[in-house]
Amino acid sequence: MIPYAWLSFAYIFLDRWLLQEFGGNLEQAFYGVGAQFAAVSLIATSAMLRVFWKEMAESHERGDTEGSRILYVRMSRSLFFVGTAMSGFVIPWTSVITEVALGDAYLGGTTTLMIMFLYPVHQSIGQIGGAMLMATEHVVTQVYIGLVFMAVSMLVTYFVLAPASAYIPGLGAGSVGLAVKMVGMQFVQVNILGYIISRIWKWKFDWFYQFISLGGCMLVGLCAHQLSILFVGMDSVLLSVFVAGVIYAGCVLSGLWFMPWLLGLTTEELKKLGNTVLLKLRVN
Repeated sequence: MIPYAWLSFAYIFLDRWLLQEFGGNLEQAFYGVGAQFAAVSLIATSAMLRVFWKEMAESHERGDTEGSRILYVRMSRSLFFVGTAMSGFVIPWTSVITEVALGDAYLGGTTTLMIMFLYPVHQSIGQIGGAMLMATEHVVTQVYIGLVFMAVSMLVTYFVLAPASAYIPGLGAGSVGLAVKMVGMQFVQVNILGYIISRIWKWKFDWFYQFISLGGCMLVGLCAHQLSILFVGMDSVLLSVFVAGVIYAGCVLSGLWFMPWLLGLTTEELKKLGNTVLLKLRVN
């Protein structure tokens, strides 16, 4: 864990330092804002992570392999869907969010912010996978995976940020390049992590749900955005966002009704969950 902690510090420091060195203050500001907005989507993951760790450790201690599998699938798929649902809605409104929350000076960072909205989507799976390995006494595996990917990521960071005129030339892509690197490396890492977990416990590795969840939410979010602008216009931004939110929520909930496996649930389990939520709402 000690080398892991050292490399973690170097990994975080190098990303920001190279961006400052090759991109300057403006690119640093664009990326920093994107990272701060992206962190909001991880609130649900942070809240559930300790609960998951505790439940998984207890299930592992009992030797309940099937219970561990169900818990892992439900938690990872549910948090992934929460992340995709949030990202799918806000991404079409990125320019509006940037202008309203930050001002015209930050409109140049709209693309960076849009890409960074995708970063928490797979990070939730990565944190669940890491907690899974730690809770089941596979710490060494988690450390090795982290060390390899942080080392590779540091090399990729240099390549996407270094200008073409550098001694070792790069792409000079600035904050956009760093955002693409973060999202791309995250996608590769968490799926390799998921594959390793499935091999350790001899489960079927399934990543098809990621494309359905992410692709579906992106498409629905874009359609809701366009319909809102078509019928409401942009004279009242808040009204447009509200209408888009109603359309988006209705479509997403309808999709879950027909595809409850996106949350790792069966149809009966989803019905039971819905009835429980409705009962609590009526009581309150």
